[in-house]
Formats: sequence, structure tokens, C-alpha cells
Amino acid sequence: MDDSSMPEMVENVVKVVKGVCRVMSML
Repeated sequence: MDDSSMPEMVENVVKVVKGVCRVMSML
């Protein structure tokens, strides 16, 4: 796995986690 693709992957994970947190707080 390249280091160059890591920041993008981390950003996507953060977006998903934030989305899940937002959904959980609405329930």
C-alpha cells in the first residue's frame, strides 16, 4: 500500500464516521 493514498483514505473514513455520528444523534 502506498503512503500517498493514505491521507485520502483517512479523509474518507472521517467523513463516514461523521455521517454515522450525525445519523445516530438524529435517532
